[in-house]
Amino acid sequence: MRKNKEIEDMELELEPKKPRNRFKKGLIIYLVILALILAGANVVLWNFLAGYQADQDAKALEAAQLAEQKAHEKAVYRAPQLCFEEFMAGADAEYWTGEWFTAHPDSLDVREQVLEEFEKLFCSEDTVCYKAKDFNAASPVYVIKNGDMELASVSLRGSELNWNIKDVSIELVGKESASLEVVSGCTVFCNGKELSSENIEQTRTYFDMEDLSASLKNPVTWSTYTVEGLLFPPELTAEAPADKTLVTDESGRMSYMLSADAAAAYQKQGEEMVRTLLRYYMLGNNNTAVNMNAVLSLLVNGSPAYKLVSESYNGVIWDSSYPNATYEATAGDVVIWADNCLSMDVVYHSEGTLNGVTNVADGTYRLYFLDSGSGYGICAFTRL
Repeated sequence: MRKNKEIEDMELELEPKKPRNRFKKGLIIYLVILALILAGANVVLWNFLAGYQADQDAKALEAAQLAEQKAHEKAVYRAPQLCFEEFMAGADAEYWTGEWFTAHPDSLDVREQVLEEFEKLFCSEDTVCYKAKDFNAASPVYVIKNGDMELASVSLRGSELNWNIKDVSIELVGKESASLEVVSGCTVFCNGKELSSENIEQTRTYFDMEDLSASLKNPVTWSTYTVEGLLFPPELTAEAPADKTLVTDESGRMSYMLSADAAAAYQKQGEEMVRTLLRYYMLGNNNTAVNMNAVLSLLVNGSPAYKLVSESYNGVIWDSSYPNATYEATAGDVVIWADNCLSMDVVYHSEGTLNGVTNVADGTYRLYFLDSGSGYGICAFTRL
């Protein structure tokens, strides 16, 4: 009985411990399940965060690529402009002057004058640049102006970020011109540069003594030199050959003339002839034939001048006589008309009084000397 009692007591002691073991098992199971849930949640969370981060990274990369693309597009858009600006920064007046003379290798403008003007046109506050009307992204063209004056155009070539200058064209047009008529054989200069026969516009003669024209040997002609297309009014000058001397008359026309030493004998002969002619006219009916023959002795026999004086006898013999008349004659330069023809202008003054009436003769005779093979002699004259 006692044994049974002990057994009962043991059973009584064991019975309260059963609930505690179940709680512990349940707790363990709960914790395991919770751990599993947490682990799953953690996996889900990390997967979510990883996907979110990847999405953010993708968006950031896309944004960076878009920004880079926009920056590239902007750089591509600006590249031609930057190329042109760099060109303009280095293009000074010396550069533009060189471009002008490269485009116009035959230009007769003075380089220093062009350089000074281009400094004002291309390198001043009034110099502005525009996109040309035909500007496009593939073929950029810029125009340089000063006020309303178009100076030059600059075209570019290239693509993307690589551009360079394709062509530079100065749009200025030289509008100045000048002409100079000179004796043929002269060397003509424009701003110090010798002109060629290509600049001769026309050639003509001014010899107007028709009676002698057929007798001239190598008659002198006059050539008109013309220059055009200059930026500035040109200066034309002429230089005679070494063996010739130039003279310019009142009208501005040039002629060749003899040197003072070579001309002296002809001038003396011309002055004597004019004084003798004046005496013939002023003495009129007084010893007319003798006076006429005195003139004829100074002329080439059979020449137009000889005939003219001979035919005047019938008129002069009826004129009044001024025996107290004075005669003055001053010869000018001796002009060369041909290898065998010369002329000179002789200014004269004659004055005489008859019965209280004064007869005055003033004027200029042009005398022509012709060498027909036996030396020069006076062959013609006319009153100017």
